[in-house]
Amino acid sequence: MLFPTQIVVTRELNESGHIWLRALSEKISIQEMENLVEKVRGLEGKFSRELADSVLEVSIQANEQRIEEWKGGGNMGPALMRLMQPELDILEKEAVQRGMERGMQEGMEKGIQEGIQKGMQEGMQKGVQKGMEKGMQKGMQEGVQTGIQKTIEILQDLGHENGKIVQIVKEKYNLTDEEIEKYINN
Repeated sequence: MLFPTQIVVTRELNESGHIWLRALSEKISIQEMENLVEKVRGLEGKFSRELADSVLEVSIQANEQRIEEWKGGGNMGPALMRLMQPELDILEKEAVQRGMERGMQEGMEKGIQEGIQKGMQEGMQKGVQKGMEKGMQKGMQEGVQTGIQKTIEILQDLGHENGKIVQIVKEKYNLTDEEIEKYINN
């Protein structure tokens, strides 16, 4: 052998005397995990707690599937539940955050769709109304212009002089001399 080796069979170790080594195996019992948590809580000093937290972290990773089973089966004792509480709190916060993000995304999508639909309806209504108003205004304006033009043509056909035509059109349509000249010269 190149270097000395020692094999530790954790299941053959005394539970109370070797809890730290037993915790590193993949076959820790729920009672052993709870005892380990209680030992960690009883430690004083930052360095001791950091070392214990490292062992606890390795144990939790090695027994992750078992811990999930304990959580799901309602077999988890209060000490182990307290140990897992930070992890559960993180999972809960993540779930709430994901729920909020999903809700906001769905809400925004629905709001955009409803906004587009409502905007199109209102836009069409306003567009039709504006179009009708402008069309009526334009139609009335063109109708008045045509009426003025035809009045001038009739007066010319009847032999009235331009001065008399200007006077008649000015009274009937309230136009300026320049506006009347445009109609007469067309």
